[in-house]
Amino acid sequence: MLMLARKVGEWIVVEIGGQKLEIVVHELNARNHRVRLGFDGPDEVRVMRKEILERVTPVSGDDKQ
Repeated sequence: MLMLARKVGEWIVVEIGGQKLEIVVHELNARNHRVRLGFDGPDEVRVMRKEILERVTPVSGDDKQ
């Protein structure tokens, strides 16, 4: 796991298979041990919660978190 500290408005660049994706993660709210995040990135990149992804595409023996 890579943990990063970023200032407001700073970007993260993710490279997958030679393709670089610029993604912004926004902290929208933090209270009661919960953090609300917002994501900005290319339209072709889908961001979803893991449990939703598993409903759409069942995981085959991979129980990594």
